[in-house]
Amino acid sequence: MTEKEIQKKNTAAEQENEQTNVAFGIVTQYIKDQSFENPNPIEAFLETQETQPTISIDITANAKKVREGLFEIALDLRAKGSVDEKKTLFIAELTYGAIVAVDETKVPAESVGPLLMVHFPTLLFPFARAIMADMTREGGFPALMLNPIDFGAMYQAQQQNKTAA
Repeated sequence: MTEKEIQKKNTAAEQENEQTNVAFGIVTQYIKDQSFENPNPIEAFLETQETQPTISIDITANAKKVREGLFEIALDLRAKGSVDEKKTLFIAELTYGAIVAVDETKVPAESVGPLLMVHFPTLLFPFARAIMADMTREGGFPALMLNPIDFGAMYQAQQQNKTAA
């Protein structure tokens, strides 16, 4: 092997190392908690034949540091179906989490918050959405298809509330 070929190979290896040595990424994803309640399936079936149910949705995103360079991101989703505000048809709850790595030496300090509270929740949401749809469908109701969430707007509102307090 000539010296030029060796240099070429070393340069390619260095470039590959630079590409794989990323500043942030998802290490693993998991269901942390999942619950579905169908308190009265017979009544629910009869009620939904006559009346369109009201569905309330609550979604929050949280991040906490696990150790240096590792964070846990948790999406908490809660959906409640009811008729006339008094008869609960179902309650579906999911905490979908991920461990993410963030190299704080490569990511500017002002970018860590948006990365943890906007970027990663945006990546995790489609998985949580699919689980919620499956859960409601398997519970005997139409699949609950959640609309995309603007985690950027949620983060900005959260920051404004902190500033106001």
